[in-house]
Amino acid sequence: MTATAPTVTQAAFLQWLGAYFSENRIGEGKSLELDAPLAAYGMDSVDVITFAFEFEDQFGVTAEPGLFLGAETLRDVIARLREHGVIAD
Repeated sequence: MTATAPTVTQAAFLQWLGAYFSENRIGEGKSLELDAPLAAYGMDSVDVITFAFEFEDQFGVTAEPGLFLGAETLRDVIARLREHGVIAD
């Protein structure tokens, strides 16, 4: 099993995602592109694991880091989390 309840709504995740990337990756007032490669935000595998743990801390869910590691874009992360029951519409 790759995730445990509670399930996060997509709207809550997207709101947090915008705040997280504004604070940690792109700066205030810049737009977040869900289809941009994670590398465009300066993210390497260590950053992706950190991001996964921050997600767990924020939402109180457990999601295997592998769900984040193989993703090319943030849209891929969302799709993987939805596929494994972590994010709901």
